[in-house]
Amino acid sequence: MQDSDHKEFYLALKDALEVKGKALSAGAFKLWCRLLQPYELDHIKAAIDQAIMAPSFMLEPAKILEFLPDMLGHATPEIAWSLYPRTEADSGYVTDEIMQAGNGIDPLDKMARMPFIEAYKQIIASAKMNQKPAHWFYSVSTTGTREEQKETKIQRTLEAMQCGRLTEARAKNTVMLLSQELGKQSSQYLPGLPEPKQKMTLTDQRQQIGIISKRINTAFQQTSEPSNLTEEETEKARLERVKKIQADFDIYNADEGLA
Repeated sequence: MQDSDHKEFYLALKDALEVKGKALSAGAFKLWCRLLQPYELDHIKAAIDQAIMAPSFMLEPAKILEFLPDMLGHATPEIAWSLYPRTEADSGYVTDEIMQAGNGIDPLDKMARMPFIEAYKQIIASAKMNQKPAHWFYSVSTTGTREEQKETKIQRTLEAMQCGRLTEARAKNTVMLLSQELGKQSSQYLPGLPEPKQKMTLTDQRQQIGIISKRINTAFQQTSEPSNLTEEETEKARLERVKKIQADFDIYNADEGLA
């Protein structure tokens, strides 16, 4: 919300508060502006309208924040409930707020959903006011073999990436590491993902260095052979050949990590 939006926001907020017979002081309005500054005015006005129509009408910053788009990466209450691990077999990506909302409830209780959602709403409202971004981490299952757990983590990682909970770079890195541990090709799980380069054996490294050294020696020998070029042209041609061989050698060093 821009400073130029404050007047329109003031009028919308003032009208909404009058529905409940409440006044809006200058100090309270400044607080509202500070807390809702990261959000668009249209989104704020829509959130006010939703709060007014809610069965339990409470026009306060925490209530308005429930209806505003989450720009900090937090899941909605219903999604958070679906992600909360209920049994030892459950696994997936969660946040501190999701796990905190589940404290003190029995996840297997059919009536646990509403207490979880209400607790999560309050926790998220506080996170939004403090501009605390979501930190997604993996909650691992304690059942199954190590291989099965890794396979499951790969699938959950891809799901989290598709839902925007993990960055593509972080998800791909996780998939590549896990697929290596499983002895499988990462492209099996994520088509188009390049495979990591295999380290060359010491024998291969020596052979490759020998080939490049031979090319460099050949280049120097060619520069000493008689030609119809002028001395300046000969020197220029020699430098070009040496430059090309050196470039090939530099590329090889970068690819294979050789000193």
